[in-house]
Amino acid sequence: MNLYLVRHGKTDAELYKRRQAPDSPLGKEGKSNVRKLGTQLSKSKFDLILTSHWKRALETSLIISKKLNIPYEIVEGIHERVYPQEVHGSLIESEINQQFNKELEENFFNLDWKYLGKGESLRETRQRAERFKEKILNNYPEKNIIVVTHGIFLRCFIAECLLPKECEDQTYIKLFHSFSLGNAGITKLEYNSQKDLWKINYLNYNLEKGKFTL
Repeated sequence: MNLYLVRHGKTDAELYKRRQAPDSPLGKEGKSNVRKLGTQLSKSKFDLILTSHWKRALETSLIISKKLNIPYEIVEGIHERVYPQEVHGSLIESEINQQFNKELEENFFNLDWKYLGKGESLRETRQRAERFKEKILNNYPEKNIIVVTHGIFLRCFIAECLLPKECEDQTYIKLFHSFSLGNAGITKLEYNSQKDLWKINYLNYNLEKGKFTL
């Protein structure tokens, strides 16, 4: 099985100095970069796109689906980590956003932290990633699949694939924080079913850096 993990294209939230929300759409730059990514992906064959239902990911999937002429399927539970409603769409300079960032940094290694006790902890996001991994393994053997979702969820999913299930929290969180994923970036994972082994072919490829092999 080959998985091509795509983080959604860029939104205009930064232009408006706001945090992204579930309904944040792609911006002009984001759509342009996703179209370029679709052109690159069209050089190979894929069976299906699995996508988050959050707006920016779904819009990314629609562009790629049209370019590649392949179907897409909305998958529940692969959306981004959920924060309290008070944080979604808040101004970057707002008091609540600054307090959120302060507490987030203070809880850097805490899988169970939730801001204001609401939303979703990183452990809960990890559990969703674990369920998605099982879904992939059970339903799409020997397929070439594009997965379009979000940065934090993807980092949880990649860590879930690479680490043993019984690993300690600190090991997991250190791997989670050891890499980042850019908008419209792509990561390729291969799964060897005989060895039950995941392999990274490339991580966070950006089209501006040159060509890559699908």
